Amino acid sequence: MSLLSGTLGFTRFKPEDNPLARNNLLTALQDNRFRPFQDGSDRERVGWASWRNPLITDIKEEDTFFDGYAVFSLRVDTRKIPPTLLNTHLELKIARLMETKDLKFVGKEARTALKEEVIDELLPKMVPTTKTIDLAWNLKENVLCTTATSKSDISRMRTHFLSTFNSVPHIITPTSVVEGHPNYDDSLETEDIPSNYLIWLWKESQINSGVMKLENTVSSMSVEHPIVLTIDRGYVQKITLDKGNPTESFEGFNCLSKEMLPQKLKIRLIIDDEQWTCTLSASNLAITGLSLPKPQKTKERLDKLLIISQRLAYLKECITHLDARFNAYLDQKLTDQDKLNTDIQKWIAEGLETTRENN
Repeated sequence: MSLLSGTLGFTRFKPEDNPLARNNLLTALQDNRFRPFQDGSDRERVGWASWRNPLITDIKEEDTFFDGYAVFSLRVDTRKIPPTLLNTHLELKIARLMETKDLKFVGKEARTALKEEVIDELLPKMVPTTKTIDLAWNLKENVLCTTATSKSDISRMRTHFLSTFNSVPHIITPTSVVEGHPNYDDSLETEDIPSNYLIWLWKESQINSGVMKLENTVSSMSVEHPIVLTIDRGYVQKITLDKGNPTESFEGFNCLSKEMLPQKLKIRLIIDDEQWTCTLSASNLAITGLSLPKPQKTKERLDKLLIISQRLAYLKECITHLDARFNAYLDQKLTDQDKLNTDIQKWIAEGLETTRENN
């Protein structure tokens, strides 16, 4: 996944401290840029590189700062020895040792030592694999958006970010957003908020066509298949609705009436005739498979800087409208939770009755 092209999955963070001044931030990136492997037993190298190309480690100011962002990449190079190659070399080394020393058996400690020798010999010869994690740091809002979504990539990014900027990047979760709400009460149970928010989105997409107005921009939202629902009955029962229009189906409302909770919801967002699609996960409201509108076409070939600038604008617009919906849900939940629950149960009951008649 890349900020420059294709669909996106991303995670957002709030750095503990405010961003450094531009020149200091650039110096920190340069001081902690990617450096290639040298002879030795290092299995992984991590460092900053240009978002344009991971081979570019001389990070330039004009390519880093634009549109209120600092944009750069974390390059991760990994060297691995294929197990078959390691074992065949180890077998040869053991056989030679047994022949030279006239041994009938090689003990565990000796085998371990020989294995380390083989690793030291082979590892420098292995061609590393390269992966990149893109970061876009909104310097005004101090929010970091990164394409790191797996636990290992998030860990690498956080560790190198902390060592570079001496600031801990805290992941933005539904719980952290809820706890920052002015009406938050610490007695409130937050565990099911993401799943119940997905139900609320489902309801809003039908009752109000998912329409929301922000300043001078109006967006609409629809829920599409597939929808993944689960319930824990001592074991986890999982149902995937992936045919037709599950949001208006008897099966969909029947699942909700049995207190099954959505775990994944695919949504389509429309703003000024441009469309975004993505999947929201109830585990942490992570956004995956985000498809952005294509950059505006011109007669000349678009420069990468223009492409990423447009994609960042599209990304910010999508996040703004999704955040506004989550905040609207929280406003209702934290202001009058009983009414919210009643409205949702009424909608489920009416939907169940209507779809049963049409089924």
